[in-house]
Amino acid sequence: MQITIGILSLITALCATQSVPNPATPTTLAQSEELQMSEIVEAFPTFAPLDQPWIGKIRITGSDTMATALSALADSFMSIYPKCTVVVRGGGSEDGIASLIAGECDFASVSRALSTEEQNAIESATKKKIIQIPIAADAVCVFVNKDNPLKGMTSTQLNGAFSITHLKTKTPIFRWNEIDPTSPLGDEWIRLHTGDRGSGTVKEFVSFAMPGERFTTSLCFIEPTPSAVINACCAYKNALGIASFALRQPRARALAISAKDDGPFVEPSFKSIYDGSYPLSRPLTLVTFLDSTGKLSPMMTDFLRYVFSETGVDVLSDLHLVTLHPDQIPTFIQAPATAAPATSAPATPAPIK
Repeated sequence: MQITIGILSLITALCATQSVPNPATPTTLAQSEELQMSEIVEAFPTFAPLDQPWIGKIRITGSDTMATALSALADSFMSIYPKCTVVVRGGGSEDGIASLIAGECDFASVSRALSTEEQNAIESATKKKIIQIPIAADAVCVFVNKDNPLKGMTSTQLNGAFSITHLKTKTPIFRWNEIDPTSPLGDEWIRLHTGDRGSGTVKEFVSFAMPGERFTTSLCFIEPTPSAVINACCAYKNALGIASFALRQPRARALAISAKDDGPFVEPSFKSIYDGSYPLSRPLTLVTFLDSTGKLSPMMTDFLRYVFSETGVDVLSDLHLVTLHPDQIPTFIQAPATAAPATSAPATPAPIK
């Protein structure tokens, strides 16, 4: 999925990946890109707390990928406003959407963009207008053990390995030498590791590699958390797992991916996610309802203002999420509220660029 993230002047010196990369390259590249991203973080506005503290609760439910970052943001926001409680719960993007529809949360955290059909269905069911607010970018990655020399896979190969019906290929893939005849793993069986089927990460992967298909049951493990997928790839030399870019570890390496059989192969990196050239780039989104006047509550608006401040974006960056550009701050939260929280109201939201 392409993500429009605004101008790229701060990172244009980084070269776009157009071929299968050398596995020894990413560490140096990542260090360079993190330095570039730090410049973007510093371009976000400083958060100025309101004089009158908030009293109330904000409930956020959904994406496990986003839960750690949102919990860190919540803790920091509550340290500023001790009488405000921000509760963050995971469970998957689908659970977040269901909770929002049921009125059980104020924000649904969804690790992808909602489709037009999903948005229409939610608004039809609730008779309320929703707004999607991307707060960062991430990517769905296919991980292998660091000692596995495989450089990349195509969507067709991923379909052959993960799908039970293999609609993109007539040749299912069960062993490593069926991907690469020279693989040192030879005819060892591939251990597949995925997260919960309701997660945004898994749904994005399914849409890319096996739309409308179910996962194979051959040596396929459903892990309880996204981190468990990464841990499996660290532990097993024959593992192949689906997880978030932000969760990568030194012993698990993300493959370059190609949407077509003849390439180009693109490695997930800060730049390729930032500019959307990596095929499985995705927005990390907060979804909520607007009130009858087309606005958000002042307290929710101030929380978003904190998320898009230099302090808030620094929290996201420290957790290895790809920041947006300051130009992407929604216009309705760019300025702090000036009236008392009990009576103030934010401006009408404008579409996100």
